[in-house]
Amino acid sequence: MSRFEGQMRAQRGLKALSIQATKAADAADDDLLFSIISKDELLVTIDLRPYRDGDATLGLCGSPGLIIEMLPYIKKNVIIKKRSRKAIGLWIGKVVKEFFFFLSKIEIETARKIRSFSEMCEYDGILLKRYLMERGGDQSSRKKIYTKIYSMIREVRPNSAKKLIWPSYIVSQSARVHTDIDPRAIREVYHTCKRIIEAHDVSQDRIMGWVTGAVPETDVRCRLGRSVWEHLYNKILQPELIDRAKRSAENQKFQKLKDEIGLRDYSELTYCFAPSAIEVTASILIVSMETGWIDAIHGIDLEADWYANRSTQSSVLTRSTDTVVIYATRPKTGGEVVGIGMAGSRYRSFQLIKRLEEKSQFLRLCLKIKLDDLALLPESEKIKAEILEIKHKLRSPWIYYAHQLGVGSNCVGISSAPKLDQVMARILEKTVDNLAPRKRQDQKLVSSIRSLTWSDMRDAFAEHIYQSSGGNIYVLRNALNHKNIQVSKAYINQRKQIKARFDAFRCVVESALGELKNHRPIDPTILFLTANGGIISQEDRDRLKRFRSRMGMGCSDPRQPDAHLAQGHKKGAICTVQRCILCSKGVIFSESFRYIAKRYGDLLWLRENISPQRWLTSSFWWEINAVELVRDKIFRHRSSEFDKVAKERLYHVKAGEEFVFDDPGCGGVVHWDEQ
Repeated sequence: MSRFEGQMRAQRGLKALSIQATKAADAADDDLLFSIISKDELLVTIDLRPYRDGDATLGLCGSPGLIIEMLPYIKKNVIIKKRSRKAIGLWIGKVVKEFFFFLSKIEIETARKIRSFSEMCEYDGILLKRYLMERGGDQSSRKKIYTKIYSMIREVRPNSAKKLIWPSYIVSQSARVHTDIDPRAIREVYHTCKRIIEAHDVSQDRIMGWVTGAVPETDVRCRLGRSVWEHLYNKILQPELIDRAKRSAENQKFQKLKDEIGLRDYSELTYCFAPSAIEVTASILIVSMETGWIDAIHGIDLEADWYANRSTQSSVLTRSTDTVVIYATRPKTGGEVVGIGMAGSRYRSFQLIKRLEEKSQFLRLCLKIKLDDLALLPESEKIKAEILEIKHKLRSPWIYYAHQLGVGSNCVGISSAPKLDQVMARILEKTVDNLAPRKRQDQKLVSSIRSLTWSDMRDAFAEHIYQSSGGNIYVLRNALNHKNIQVSKAYINQRKQIKARFDAFRCVVESALGELKNHRPIDPTILFLTANGGIISQEDRDRLKRFRSRMGMGCSDPRQPDAHLAQGHKKGAICTVQRCILCSKGVIFSESFRYIAKRYGDLLWLRENISPQRWLTSSFWWEINAVELVRDKIFRHRSSEFDKVAKERLYHVKAGEEFVFDDPGCGGVVHWDEQ
């Protein structure tokens, strides 16, 4: 133990734990009151006694028989299924609570009391459906509650009871339209977040410069102590000095220090060793903009391997240009998600998380010492809950200093959804205040900024990825970490994207009519390019006839490939990358069949010979999805032949007769005519 830690422990000592003599001790043996450790390793206490005894304030009628019958089913869903704390609260609140409110309504209105699940009949299903429909809100969510209650009743009812057949709960499957996000609003909020982080860094740099400077014996700094870091830590984080009354006296001692360094107020001293709530929220906003994460942001675990070099799959980052993969776990489902960013960029996800981890080292030390103290105390539910909460804070990068939360380790706050909403509102107002006078007069921009929510960050991210990838839904699905592509499609149902698709359809119809008017056959390739690129000139038609890439595909503009595929492309030169299946300018012809099938064989070999994580975070994953889409949609009548050609290619590559990274043989394919 360092002298620093020892001094703190000596000053604080171990405080006796006061245990209140309450009815909780008698309730320890009550099966309806129990505690479990959730999937996110937090202690959750579940109290089902109101459903047995009733609660007049909530208008809840108790039913001892029903809740006892339900108890094994409830424990199975919250213990065996290992849900997160949030998921447990939602399940209890939406399924159990809604069910008992429904029973209470029946008892109050009809004087019929259901004491057992065997007493329930088909008519109860009609009443439950009507009750949920009258409750209002999102009917899709109500349907899920209805289905879960029905499943619970069927499982809990005794086998001898008559089988229940309840009515279906049908909800119209109208497409969800996501919010149209103004990119200017996102850009302005991003710059505000950067300024907030920069302001905190400037304060820290001032204090660091003051600390590391030469200290003459008569200087005020000597009277504060040689180790200013130690002094600030002891004076600000110690429980006895966190108290506001005592801290006001300490303010007088720091007045000269504040004037000398040039700080605005006393709280700015904390910026040198602990992040503030607004600084953490600004960092979370930028990370959300870059990764599209909302709930997964809270699933980053600093005590696990939360990042890796994308090239080497190790935690060693040797260059600022290295690409880093960030891992997180979705709190609700427990599924792993990944985000990709640059290692050396100061305002990218990786550097922001590392910065907060380093800056919160003193808060983490305070938490660890408190954890050691708790380990020496007698075990109880309260102590267990506090230990799990502290461990939860230690795993999270989003902790901050907040003296108003209490004393000791309690002054370490952690960002949660309600707190983020409050602080985000302050950041949005700062954004509006920082607008240039000309922009401030733009009421549409001001309204867009003030109406932003956390989910809008994901919508904006999805729109950016979809547009940047040339409308590739598979790229979007991979970026959003979706398993079902139908979920990803909902994100492109923004109104301006729907309008763009209608405009594209209008262009196709006008193009087809124009082709007929000029006595030309209707070419699907021309219609596609018209819908996506505008007017097609005679030169474009000639180029499509002359040019074939190494993939046997045509190209509408081989001198200007998509920037995300050919990042080092020389302006005016022919595309050397030629990964045409991913390019928005690529055009598939019937003679492209064999070359695309061979490329599919290459991709199958790559999938077998590189690590799964490298595969899933590379563009090869997108490419193989695109090739399979072409096979199933365009060449569906020749799919068996397609797979045969791909297997032949894979066989030759494995035998060393052909090589994946060599250009595929292009015999018979016409190349660009330079004349």
